[in-house]
Amino acid sequence: AYDLSIMPFRPDLIADCGAHIGLFTLIAGLRYSSAELIAFEPNAYNFRIAQKQLARFRARLRLVEAAVSSENGEAWFYSEESNSGYLTNKPGERQQRVRLVNLRDEAPRWAGRRLLLKMDIEGKEREVLPHVIDHLPSQCAIFVEVHGGQEVWDEISNITARAGFQITITRKRTPFIDGFALRT
Repeated sequence: AYDLSIMPFRPDLIADCGAHIGLFTLIAGLRYSSAELIAFEPNAYNFRIAQKQLARFRARLRLVEAAVSSENGEAWFYSEESNSGYLTNKPGERQQRVRLVNLRDEAPRWAGRRLLLKMDIEGKEREVLPHVIDHLPSQCAIFVEVHGGQEVWDEISNITARAGFQITITRKRTPFIDGFALRT
């Protein structure tokens, strides 16, 4: 899903939203050895594994135990069997409170830099991407997983196109669609 060979530039900064256990950050960090790394992961168990997995990058990594959002605060996070999960509005079994980080607050750090953004945030891309798209740097590539099928894909495609990105589908797994958006 994350074919780094299609990247037409070397990023200065790699932001991994929905880092899980850090595999994307690990692969991208090894490939782009001078890039600054930031990874967001709300699941406490996954976060601990990512800390171990990404320890080699300590000098250039900021690992944040939080979910990216369009606001700061807290929310309920439902943890699934496969150590994945998603934000929800209601407390219940297998849920924990997690910190939310407004992704747009990160934008000032991106100014004038080449950004590689990976966004796999379990359905919240529909909320977060429109909130941050106008604040992304001029040289930017985005790997995104879209939940909700073709309707949501079309919505995300229109948002990225209006911001000057070209977006292509890299994989379909109904109701998920993976894509790559590029603006250079």
